[in-house]
Amino acid sequence: MKSHSADYGAIKCPKCGGGTSLVGEKRTRSGLSYKLYLCSECSIQLFECGHCGRVLKSLHSLYAHLRVHTRRYTNEEFNRIIMHEIERINLKLEELSRELRDLKEYMDVMRTTIADTIKGILSDASVGVLRVPEYGDKEKVLELPSFAKNNPWLEVLRRRR
Repeated sequence: MKSHSADYGAIKCPKCGGGTSLVGEKRTRSGLSYKLYLCSECSIQLFECGHCGRVLKSLHSLYAHLRVHTRRYTNEEFNRIIMHEIERINLKLEELSRELRDLKEYMDVMRTTIADTIKGILSDASVGVLRVPEYGDKEKVLELPSFAKNNPWLEVLRRRR
């Protein structure tokens, strides 16, 4: 068997995390190809499917996996597989729906908090002092410019929701 240094480290060993080197490319009797890798650290053999690139730890697992690419299903088997995938997708959809609902609730809370903060800032601005909240519950007091002091539009904006 021939080792190719160009493919060193192409895949990582799942056992030790070390680099692997390609030992060779082979074919099964049915014509499907696979690559054989050898870990340089722990000498474990790894088999990569030539069709989809999945890496398996034993030749037996590889042959079982290769049947996925060549097997023909009966209608009942195919329907069972499709129903399983639909159930899996529905579970994921429910999970995403819950996350979206939580995000919407969080955004509503944030909108209320921001609106209350803006109202507080505008109410302070109508008397000529601007209090700006900062991190850590500190407030920074700023003096408004002369054109903003006693401006009737600030009162209009303050009453808006």
